[in-house]
Amino acid sequence: MKRLTYFSKTSRILISKLLILFLFSLSVFGCAYGDNKVPTDITPIKIAPDAININSASAADFERLPNIGPKISRKIVAHRTKFGKFRRVENILLVDGISETRFRKMRSLIKIE
Repeated sequence: MKRLTYFSKTSRILISKLLILFLFSLSVFGCAYGDNKVPTDITPIKIAPDAININSASAADFERLPNIGPKISRKIVAHRTKFGKFRRVENILLVDGISETRFRKMRSLIKIE
């Protein structure tokens, strides 16, 4: 059965090459002229003087944090027991039940030592 095409084989090859060239030039030159500025208005997070160390805190300590109840506090301690100490404060997001919103609310109240 004969295949119906709108373009000849040579035209399809030429179109493919032009498309590849266009995408390559867009990636190279688009990045060079884009707005790749590093934000400078980032304010550092101020850690509270009584912030808890998440690598040594008990479940009762975690319950003092906003939006952390007994169930989530037990999950945090279980995660730390299973996988070891948290290397960064942000790693607490790996615990089931800790959302970004919940993390933002307690960020200034936790620390790593």
